[in-house]
Amino acid sequence: MVPQILRRRFDILRQDEFLKNIRYNILDYFKGFPPSPENHEVLDVISFLKKNPLHMFPYDFIHKYNSQEVEVHKDADSDYEYVIYENKRLFYPLGWTSENIKYSHSFSCLEQDNDSPHSYASSSFIYNEDDIAVDAGAAEGNFSLSIIDKVKKLYIFECAEGWIGPLQKTFEPWREKVEIIPLRLSKKVTSDSTTLDQFFAEKNALPTILKIDVDGGEKDLLSGASRILRESDNLKISLCTYHQKNDFREFKALLEKLEFKVHSSKGYMIFYLDEPLEEPYLRKALLFASKHIK
Repeated sequence: MVPQILRRRFDILRQDEFLKNIRYNILDYFKGFPPSPENHEVLDVISFLKKNPLHMFPYDFIHKYNSQEVEVHKDADSDYEYVIYENKRLFYPLGWTSENIKYSHSFSCLEQDNDSPHSYASSSFIYNEDDIAVDAGAAEGNFSLSIIDKVKKLYIFECAEGWIGPLQKTFEPWREKVEIIPLRLSKKVTSDSTTLDQFFAEKNALPTILKIDVDGGEKDLLSGASRILRESDNLKISLCTYHQKNDFREFKALLEKLEFKVHSSKGYMIFYLDEPLEEPYLRKALLFASKHIK
């Protein structure tokens, strides 16, 4: 048995040069970073990187997850496969191998760990039976599945065609309260996109929950939701802020001007898929905003 500290050193050496260079650049950039209570979140990341390979979530909680421990099941009435998530069936696309499903689900669970910077559950939001929720960029729908029994209505927006069938299977037990919309939410209406303002112009009530993770299209989505953001008197927002370098600062300023109370998730992400990843390298993963006017 190789001691854990040695295994991690071997993992560091095995990483490809691209990831190694990012790790070295981060450690060099923060070399001599002064210890203080205000800097503890950055210092936690640096402490992790000194002992571990680069990871998008640079915290020890990642070591709890092993994709080989995920159990994949076959639906008896179709060709779809699924996993059990929060005691519910969560389906994956046709054609995915069991290994792909295991890795994807394990990473999703890691991403939503209570200690993760990307955990929607880490906010102070409470969902209730009067809430009308929007899941923008649902992918497999794990966020929607986690709140489906708590809310009144759920609108799921997912533009990737391969996810539509699995989402329909996953939310079949709640089809009376769920709508799955195969469109991209953006700042204008086209053949494959719409805006939140336009979509809800035809509804009887505005949303009270917005969860937004649209792979870098967050700014356009917010632009297409200007009326909702301005006129809503009861709205909670969970918004991804790691796709672009200045997202957190810009979105925070925008929402505070609209009288939202804003805070970030704890810790940082290292979103190395953004090339080149520029200084200061560490990004806030989520912004939580709320507005409630009595």
